[in-house]
Amino acid sequence: MKMSKSLFIAMAVAVAAWAQDEVASQVSSPVPEAEPVAPAKTVRAKKVRPPHEHRGFFFSMGMGVSYLSSSVDESNVSYSTGGGYLDTDGSFIPQSKYEHERVLHEEFSGWGAPVIEFRFGKSICNMVAMYTIFSTGIYQGEGSYRKTNRGLQSHYDHSGNLTLVDTIPEGTKKKKDDALAFMEAFGLGLSIYPFRNPESMLNGLYIGASGGVEAFDSHLDDSFSIISNGGVYTRFELGKDWWVSDTWSLGVGIAYVNVTVFEDGNDKEEHERNSISFFIRLTHG
Repeated sequence: MKMSKSLFIAMAVAVAAWAQDEVASQVSSPVPEAEPVAPAKTVRAKKVRPPHEHRGFFFSMGMGVSYLSSSVDESNVSYSTGGGYLDTDGSFIPQSKYEHERVLHEEFSGWGAPVIEFRFGKSICNMVAMYTIFSTGIYQGEGSYRKTNRGLQSHYDHSGNLTLVDTIPEGTKKKKDDALAFMEAFGLGLSIYPFRNPESMLNGLYIGASGGVEAFDSHLDDSFSIISNGGVYTRFELGKDWWVSDTWSLGVGIAYVNVTVFEDGNDKEEHERNSISFFIRLTHG
């Protein structure tokens, strides 16, 4: 019995010693190294346009009403001399002069509705928009045409002075009726938004200017053509936009346009064309 007890104690001690060695071996055994982790791929954040700012692609469409007036005055004079004599120095002294004068006046004035414009370009720094601009419109109003031909008969006195003797009417042609006109214009322009504080009541206020070429054609209701020409225009604009989303705005604008008409150089010409327009505009950018 005593021997059995001693054997049991010896076995218990051996088991405890084995267990301690096993734990020690586990603690001292090297821990397997973790496999290297591949670095995460760098993802570039998508550039987000700040809301309520004029940056990037710019598009605007406007529609409104316009009043336009245009006039043309032309005069052409041709003359011939008749009869005369030789002076003592051999020079020829005419005795009479005949002038033929043609005077033309054309005029149109009327309202256009709708007048439409499109703009495509780019906004920069929440301050400037640069764009191409295309405008077109149909105007209805009143037109007139008057052409007068006359002759002027003059005589030279012995001193060489010219004296008018007679005016010979050669006919006047007049027309006045309802009229229709077409306008198309293309150019380059820019708008400046000086007030960038979104909390300001003036935010969205802009001033603009543009220039380009314009074509104009008008005729009376019986299809009798009157003013038809082209020219270079300058345009000035003032308006206000209100943001209706992060990138879209709705606004109004008023524009004044003056046109310098191309002249052919054959006659004495005076041209005048002006218009004033009111637009409602939808703008992106």
